[in-house]
Amino acid sequence: MDITARIVTTQTPHHSYATTGAMCLAAATRIDGTIPAAFVRDVGSGSEPTDVTIGHPKGTITIGVETATRGGDLRIERVRVGRTARLLVDGAMYYRHPEG
Repeated sequence: MDITARIVTTQTPHHSYATTGAMCLAAATRIDGTIPAAFVRDVGSGSEPTDVTIGHPKGTITIGVETATRGGDLRIERVRVGRTARLLVDGAMYYRHPEG
């Protein structure tokens, strides 16, 4: 994890972390002077894509942040969302082939 956070929606803590909030938080970690930038683990800088992994109550969400510098200003070019899935089934299946 690069940063741990919680999000509140409709006056209730979210059970995991809203994707839109995760995108904004990840982008903010790349902007000097923001609170998230002060607390995030060093995730790099420059124009290369960098993943920010956010820890939340149900696990983690990974957001890629791509930045560029234009006219001396850092700009967020794009963010990409990576999702994790919990294990749904683990086991063995036995079948009999119809031809014997």
